[in-house]
Amino acid sequence: MLWSSQGAEIEGVGNFNTDFVTVPIMLRWKPVELIFIEAGPQINFLTNAEIDNDNVEDQLKSSTTARLLVQALTSL
Repeated sequence: MLWSSQGAEIEGVGNFNTDFVTVPIMLRWKPVELIFIEAGPQINFLTNAEIDNDNVEDQLKSSTTARLLVQALTSL
């Protein structure tokens, strides 16, 4: 479980900031000794949303999903 804070400055609107609790569910496959591949879904739960410090959380979806794919070299 992770916590994520994201934001942007939107011209004509103001500073937009969101906070999420993120739950990735990853499966790992190691085809050879030095390489592994991870894939799986990620579910995000919105905990806070603000535009210039005004709460707009009720105007956004309360959860989102994403698909992830990661390929990496393992450290020796």
